Amino acid sequence: MVAVLDGEDAAETIALMLEYNWQPNNAYARGAMADRLIPDLDLNGLADLVDMRLKGDKDRWETADWFKTKLSASELFGAIETAFQKAYADDGPWGPGVST
Repeated sequence: MVAVLDGEDAAETIALMLEYNWQPNNAYARGAMADRLIPDLDLNGLADLVDMRLKGDKDRWETADWFKTKLSASELFGAIETAFQKAYADDGPWGPGVST
């Protein structure tokens, strides 16, 4: 937007001041990344997110999450699996035909 309003030089200057990797011809758009297809999960307070690692592009996405919980590993996995099933159910927020 800055480039449109104030020119490429102004946009690059602001990008550098923000420590942003200025690449005006790059087709990068955060909203196009593949994680847009991954729902936010409701774990009903069973676990607290401690940290995460995100990696990907528009075609592939990898996320690693670390949780603090009193559940065993298999119980936590079951809760996460249930949350995904609920999110992707026909009547869920990410069900078939639902616009996100």
